[in-house]
Amino acid sequence: MAENNTKLDCLIRLQEKISEKLDQEKQKEIIPEKLGKDTAELNKAKAALEELNAQLEAAVESEKSLSIQYDDAFAKTQECQRRFEFASSQREFEALNKEHADAEDNFNQLRKLKNAKKDEITNISKSVAEMTDHVNSLQKEYDKESLEVDGKIEEINKKIELIDQEIESIKGDSVSDEYFTKLYNIAKKKGGIGLVPVYGQVCMGCNTVLPMQFVIDLRIKQHSGDIDTCPYCSRMIYYREDLPAEEEKNYLFDDFDAARNSIKASENSDESADESDDILETEDLGDDF
Repeated sequence: MAENNTKLDCLIRLQEKISEKLDQEKQKEIIPEKLGKDTAELNKAKAALEELNAQLEAAVESEKSLSIQYDDAFAKTQECQRRFEFASSQREFEALNKEHADAEDNFNQLRKLKNAKKDEITNISKSVAEMTDHVNSLQKEYDKESLEVDGKIEEINKKIELIDQEIESIKGDSVSDEYFTKLYNIAKKKGGIGLVPVYGQVCMGCNTVLPMQFVIDLRIKQHSGDIDTCPYCSRMIYYREDLPAEEEKNYLFDDFDAARNSIKASENSDESADESDDILETEDLGDDF
């Protein structure tokens, strides 16, 4: 019976360590969340800067094209003015005058467009400079956060490594790797708690009332060193033997006398078997001598 208690004690202690480990693993997932938000903001700013640079490049190219057209229009007005000296008739003069007026209108329009484009380039350049400063600031903050996150994760990994060492120490020869993995997987699915006590007839994992016969079987199995699972929440369960009687009454819903008698009969049967083994061993020793 002492060995059975040792196994149960190991499982209870392992449950505590599993909860600690799962909590640390959860922290590893939570810690980078802010870094993820910083990454999204940084990427958004970089995309905006890239778009502004594209707009600036397009504006510069447009300004170059307007400058060429502007120079051509200016040359056109100068040419028209020179040709006035060679006009030989009124009709030729009027035609040249109209051509010069059109050239002047085109020149003035291109000058306005060229100046507007220069203003646009100035404004975009200013926006590019501001966004560049913003991106650099975000990048600096991101790099700082990244280093802090890496440090925190490294610290958590060290804690998990220590917990794993404690787990191996607790397991010893009492709990197999397969059994531990089963407990760990249950705990991972059940919010960190894979092993819970039963108070009276109530599973403390899901607060469900268990059938009395199930509780009887559970206590008999527990006496033999086995652990059962709750049929409702699938957690591993064990009967809380040291629960005060007054408190235990709050968790009983059926007649418990039959359960006590059944369990006592099982325990007496085991004890009788142990005594018989002792007698046989004594008789065997006598024969040897």
